[in-house]
Amino acid sequence: MAPSRPGLPQASLDMLVLQAVAAGPMHGFGIMQRLDQLSADVVRFPQASLYPTLHRLENNGLLTGDWKSAHKGRDAKFYRVTATGRERLRSEAGWALLSKAVGQLATLEHEMRTASAIQRALLPNTHRAGAFFDAAAASKSCLAIGGDFFDYIDLASGSLGFVVGDVAGKGPPAALLGALMQGSLVAQAHASTGPAATVAAVNAAVVRRGIQGRFVTLFYGVLRPDGSLTYCNAGHNPPILLRADGNVCRLDVGGMVLGIFNDTPCMEGSQTLGADDHLVLFSDGVSEAMNEAEEDLGDERLLACLPAATGNAEQRLQHVLATVQQFTGNAAQHDDITAMVVSYRPDQL
Repeated sequence: MAPSRPGLPQASLDMLVLQAVAAGPMHGFGIMQRLDQLSADVVRFPQASLYPTLHRLENNGLLTGDWKSAHKGRDAKFYRVTATGRERLRSEAGWALLSKAVGQLATLEHEMRTASAIQRALLPNTHRAGAFFDAAAASKSCLAIGGDFFDYIDLASGSLGFVVGDVAGKGPPAALLGALMQGSLVAQAHASTGPAATVAAVNAAVVRRGIQGRFVTLFYGVLRPDGSLTYCNAGHNPPILLRADGNVCRLDVGGMVLGIFNDTPCMEGSQTLGADDHLVLFSDGVSEAMNEAEEDLGDERLLACLPAATGNAEQRLQHVLATVQQFTGNAAQHDDITAMVVSYRPDQL
């Protein structure tokens, strides 16, 4: 889901772009990475905002651009600061705008760090083990705070409830809705008859609050000691069920995203897990993680990495995260990344 970050006045953003390009000729993707470094990841330009800014600065004579061969022979426009642009950076007015931008970024970063500490406190411990399961999860926001969330729920029946969700957008609004979703889901999970009923009740609670322009994808599952799994997938990336014999299936039964319509139908899927079967849940920040060539990791690469994973749930989770890191290399992170592994271990009973 596309990032939505705190904004700065256009004049300050222009100065940040000039400062980024002053390091040397670079194309748009390189400029975005440089801006992330300058802003300490508090503000990020989506391409839709960056390229109009570059075009305006070029028209005003502050930047100039030349088409050259870039990665894998593909042409890209490389920008450099003109003499007029450098004079603007050196001028008193230019420094005042740049200083203002840096001051605003520092304030935003402090507020974000405080909010980030609160959000981390709301998430459960990353590892959870029980009599018949082993589970591990991790979440890395592309901003100081993000819209992804996960949770474990110990149900009265002795079953394990588990959820991974992704709120549209990023930053404080998405984080607040994510916290609301967590609290609502935990409450409804103890009161409802199953995953579909739980998800339907959570959706109704979100719709009642009338939060415009926000929706949530979510996967909620319940694993029982006998290996029976019931779940509801509300528009989320279908988790991967990796069988001990190497067979794979995707868990896609459920309904549409939450938070839009009140009476959204929610269906319930089911599977039976055997010893050493593993569930891999993930947000779109995993499958859509982008490398420096602007290629997505994709489901095929994710599926291909799983057979090589061994060990407990934590080790398998780290294998998935390492695959994402190896693929993206030095490319900037453009979305929240969340993954969870739930392993069925009846031999622990």
